[in-house]
Amino acid sequence: MQFLGLASVAGVLAIAGVSAASTLRTRATPESTSEGTVVSDPRPAARAPSAPKQAAQKPVAAKADSIVQQAATAPAPVTPAPTPVSEPARPTRAGFVLVEGRTQLTDSVYAIRTGDSVLVNFDAFGFRTRRSAKLEQSLRLTLPMVFGKTATASVDTMAPGAFVTERDVVGALASNGMRVKLDNGATAHIRILTRVVSDGPIAIGYVTTIER
Repeated sequence: MQFLGLASVAGVLAIAGVSAASTLRTRATPESTSEGTVVSDPRPAARAPSAPKQAAQKPVAAKADSIVQQAATAPAPVTPAPTPVSEPARPTRAGFVLVEGRTQLTDSVYAIRTGDSVLVNFDAFGFRTRRSAKLEQSLRLTLPMVFGKTATASVDTMAPGAFVTERDVVGALASNGMRVKLDNGATAHIRILTRVVSDGPIAIGYVTTIER
């Protein structure tokens, strides 16, 4: 009985060995080709290495166009205008407070300014005269209106009669006139105007200018 058992095991092992050898022969069976007999490699073919992934190309930034900075245009040099040569200052005779033209001083007395001279006309009853005292009253009244009270303040401080001092009204004062020093430093030249009436010339006014 033991012999039969061993024989059975040996038979099974023999069959298994034949089957394994047959399988190996089948896998290693040479293939006939026109080039000759090629033995197939039972090992699985090695997988070909995959091609490396192409690195993603970064977009090349376009070069910015070079900026050409324009040179700032230099401003044209400014030529200063020639300075006019000033003329020597001329002495002015404008020291009157009256405007150009006619100005009414009182009901019977008016003045006419023409440039650097003023004519005062008092050809009216009560003002026409040949006497120095009456002429002085007319001058004291009208001179502040012509030159301003500030310029003639000293005249008011003179004693009566000291201003004209008994001068020949229709003679020397009509031909040569008289000079009065004003408080502003100027000198007023006064020349008496006359008109001939039935009994001779009579004072009817005066013309005054400023001497500096």
